[in-house]
Amino acid sequence: MTSSAAIDDAPAPATADAAPVPPSLRTWFRVHCALDVACAIPLLLFPARALGLPPRARLRMIELPLAMPFIVAGIKTSAVIAVGTATVGALVGAGGFGQPILTGIRLDDFGLILQGAVPAAVMALALEALLGAVERRVVPRGLRPPR
Repeated sequence: MTSSAAIDDAPAPATADAAPVPPSLRTWFRVHCALDVACAIPLLLFPARALGLPPRARLRMIELPLAMPFIVAGIKTSAVIAVGTATVGALVGAGGFGQPILTGIRLDDFGLILQGAVPAAVMALALEALLGAVERRVVPRGLRPPR
């Protein structure tokens, strides 16, 4: 295996996989805070207990719907960061949309920079819109953020 093959194989996917981790962890903490808040406020769970809902039903019907906006926001943030980070893969020879950006920077060619930047931005915006549609589908109406 040549050194360029070793450069091409590992860093770009590792970077694309590792970059979304911090927002995911931040969302994980927010979700647990949301669940803890739901658990800490007896007014939210008291009626469920009074109706005799078992713990799994309370989780499914009360706690998860309260946490769903945080979960979807974390997924959206992580996905968009992953798309943006994928362009950085060109720095280690992985190509992609980052290749024309870097070549354009080296040659001082704004058109070449746009050939990589515009598709990457469109892909990130399309992914954001797609996950926004998923958010409207999975987040209960009363918990959705205002448009």
